[in-house]
Amino acid sequence: MRKQLIILVIVVMSFVCIVRPLKNRANSQTQESVQNNETEDIRDFVVILNDIDHNQVLQEFNSRYPEEYLLYTTIKDSEAVPEPDSFDSALLDSAIAHKREIYRGYYGEANEAFAQDYSESATCLFISHYSPLVIVRTSFTDIQEIEKDDRVIQITEYHQEGYTGESITQANAFTRANYVRDTCGNKGSGVKIGMIEIHAVPNLSHPYLSQPTITIRSGCNSYDTSSWQDHATAIASIMVGTDLSSTADGFAPNAELYCCRTTGTYDAYNSIEWLLDNNVNVINASTDMGEEGLYGTMCKWVDHIAVQHDVHFVASAGNIKENETNLITAPGLAYNAMTVGAFDPGSATQWNQYNLFAQWPYSRFQENDTTYPEKPNLLADGFGFMGQTGTSFAAPQVAGVIAQLCSYNSAYKVKQSMMGAILMASAARKINTSGSRAVGSSFATADRINGEPQISEKEGAGLLDARWARDVAVSGNCWSLTIYDNNFPYSKYVTLAAEPYKTVRVCIFWLRQNSISTTGHPVSNLVVGSMSDLNLEVYDPNGNLIDSSTTEKSNFEIVQFSPTIAGSYEIRIKDLGGRTGKDYVGLAVWTGNSGQ
Repeated sequence: MRKQLIILVIVVMSFVCIVRPLKNRANSQTQESVQNNETEDIRDFVVILNDIDHNQVLQEFNSRYPEEYLLYTTIKDSEAVPEPDSFDSALLDSAIAHKREIYRGYYGEANEAFAQDYSESATCLFISHYSPLVIVRTSFTDIQEIEKDDRVIQITEYHQEGYTGESITQANAFTRANYVRDTCGNKGSGVKIGMIEIHAVPNLSHPYLSQPTITIRSGCNSYDTSSWQDHATAIASIMVGTDLSSTADGFAPNAELYCCRTTGTYDAYNSIEWLLDNNVNVINASTDMGEEGLYGTMCKWVDHIAVQHDVHFVASAGNIKENETNLITAPGLAYNAMTVGAFDPGSATQWNQYNLFAQWPYSRFQENDTTYPEKPNLLADGFGFMGQTGTSFAAPQVAGVIAQLCSYNSAYKVKQSMMGAILMASAARKINTSGSRAVGSSFATADRINGEPQISEKEGAGLLDARWARDVAVSGNCWSLTIYDNNFPYSKYVTLAAEPYKTVRVCIFWLRQNSISTTGHPVSNLVVGSMSDLNLEVYDPNGNLIDSSTTEKSNFEIVQFSPTIAGSYEIRIKDLGGRTGKDYVGLAVWTGNSGQ
């Protein structure tokens, strides 16, 4: 049994400059102009520092909590998920909390010391306790002095973030979350969900929120009297709400909910770190935090905390408003987040009436992008939640399903890549229109689209399905893989019966990792985090290639086929480069039946 924790991610340290970098300017004339005209211009800057010593943190974790350390590393590094009753769930929760606590101490000490050193020349707006990041307000002249500090890796100008009754019952029916909740009894017990909202927190006097365990962040109790309060109340009700008749219960009514609001800018970072302080397992962000179409500061920071601090992150894709593009906004372009778009159920009332669903035209998506990932990952119902419509109400359904799975087996709390693979493998339904990778691409049972991923730009992998996701988890057809460079191509074998009427979907989902060079200064030593380019291939028992998935910029691949031969099918994962080291890959196999 291993006694040393594999560090999932060093740190999101490749934060790009949204407005412009301070170093390596394009030409000296531009630099001279800035120096002459902006010397006393007070601005906000993101300062990225050298990372802490992770080995020292983990050694302290092992020294202070050896039993927790052993359990955590055993589960974290295991390929298969242990049986729910085979380990102490409370001990695992304690391990996650203590690991975060130790990291918080190290990051806090380093970042606060840095901020104190420049307290006379810069106003510190935000000090991260979970990453090597501070945000300061100062003049251009003073920031040029700060960037000379050997602790500084990169400085960027801060991009101002701009925020731009029937429903719950039907959302349960469309996703079959009510089956997992009521028939299987997975109601979110032992799981903590965090939600970050705009301007308001839920109204706890609402009948749906009178019974759940809900904690509101101090200072967030003054409700906004506008529609934002209804917005927050609806989202909380979807996740943990209770109804006297139980027909409109939320997805995970037994989960604990932690709520905070942000009025924009740096408060969003503080709010998310407050959720981490309270040891949440899932964070739902139905918010638009700007950075449209960019893998910017917020997205990279979310990728960091999602991996290093063992939290599942869910984001809404965003809604297209008048005179806007359709590009995904932060934090939806975070690779390690499940980004959720919305569909219009039309006249449908049950999950198998998906042929009546329609793609909601105002749901944002990232189309044919050569730089950033395909988003959204999934779709869920976004219509009619307390009189409101949008992707904001689709995202908490995914958060609720994650809470359901974590309550089925708490080991999933530390299996981020596996969770992504399970959710996308089981999202087998698509809106019933045709066209390879087009809106509503429908892949029939016998379809074999060689070389094309089983996704569509506006739908991602397909429609969220809680029952099928749980089926994958219970079947054991999911694995958490740590694959080193010299182990590629990696093969996993799965035995399947000859069932040409069935659909099998194989999905891999791997974690975005960014790294830096801490060997020198200045910023020229920055190593921009690269994304591994993994491909997926499936071979039949006779060694014939059935299908492959070869997306270039995303961190998932899906192959769908029908098994016509009984025997052992090879799932092969290939590495086309992009980064060196090791990859953390979730693998899930869904064996579907159209009647279930």
